[in-house]
Amino acid sequence: MTLRERTAGPNERVIELYPHVKRRSAIPTLERSLLALEREVRAPRTYDKECLGEVKSARQTIWSIRRKRAELPKPSPRSYLAYREDLDPSAGHVIERRDDHDLAIAVTRLELDNRTLTIEYECFDPELLPENAPDVIEFALLQEFAQDTYLTLADEAAFVDTRYKQTRRRRLSRAHRLI
Repeated sequence: MTLRERTAGPNERVIELYPHVKRRSAIPTLERSLLALEREVRAPRTYDKECLGEVKSARQTIWSIRRKRAELPKPSPRSYLAYREDLDPSAGHVIERRDDHDLAIAVTRLELDNRTLTIEYECFDPELLPENAPDVIEFALLQEFAQDTYLTLADEAAFVDTRYKQTRRRRLSRAHRLI
């Protein structure tokens, strides 16, 4: 069964396969169902053109559920790993999940201008809410991978989500700066 068949309609096949996702369920049950659905949504990549609409719809549903149920655990920035993509220069930097090495965030542009660091990225991990992606990027890419290099050169970062055309600006954490 393909993802297309699983997400045939807004509430059709998804409810059949993941019934605890749509109805009010206990947190452990909801979390297990949500994680299973997120694994299914992560499987097809952006090169899977025939199911892009379904993936986007499922991702939106997952994010909506995660926003409504604040008691669901959020992924920790420490559960992600960043590295430079040498095989595909257009990808820039990649942030993946530590446990299964699935692509979570692709950083396509990292540019410093007048103490403002511009970071353009696209998020692929449905478990990671768009508003939490800057936390992951700051920790995995700027602190761990770049070893605070950018944090010493920039005061502010502009996190640009290229998929949803949103920019989130924030002052970079001074607590992690090198002296």
